[in-house]
Amino acid sequence: MLIYALFSDISANLCHIADFNKFS
Repeated sequence: MLIYALFSDISANLCHIADFNKFS
């Protein structure tokens, strides 16, 4: 469960970075 939460957090961060790059 901890690994899933960590993976989920990383995925969210990657999506946020992708959105940031798209707008910048």
